[in-house]
Amino acid sequence: MNTLMHICCAPCANRPIARLREEGVCVTGFWFNPNIHPYTEYQARKRTLEDYAREIGMKLVIGGAYDLRPFITAVAGDIDGRCAYCYRVRMEKTAQYAAENGYDSFTTSLLISPYQNHNGIAAAARAAAQGAEATRQFVSKFGRARSYGEKTIGTPDAGAVSMSRFFQGLAS
Repeated sequence: MNTLMHICCAPCANRPIARLREEGVCVTGFWFNPNIHPYTEYQARKRTLEDYAREIGMKLVIGGAYDLRPFITAVAGDIDGRCAYCYRVRMEKTAQYAAENGYDSFTTSLLISPYQNHNGIAAAARAAAQGAEATRQFVSKFGRARSYGEKTIGTPDAGAVSMSRFFQGLAS
């Protein structure tokens, strides 16, 4: 099994990577963290992860460049809601990369940290479940289901369901 792991920093990733490898899972690291600032902290975390990935022989994908402005713009009007936004954006980007590049699954190192907002993850799970259910009314236009056209009406989008289950798993 090939798994893409979103990684916030090397210290949070080392135990999950080791555990997955013990279970026979091939892990590829995925660095996408537009929320980290100042720039020196972003660079230090990224460099440390790059060094760690080389040390353990793990492929590492860098998903985007440092770009704090869109994150700040998105959360400036709701600073208390920044965690929910941040979880959603990072997991969406990870899921998208995993789907586009043939990974069997994806995960994140975020929740190994006791400093994360676990209630925010639970809220993201509920929102993802509601969003997945809302896709029942749509005709699939992407992915494998697109070939079925209108026959897909009444069936929730597989990607949305997958994302919902991912967040539910994180929340539990």
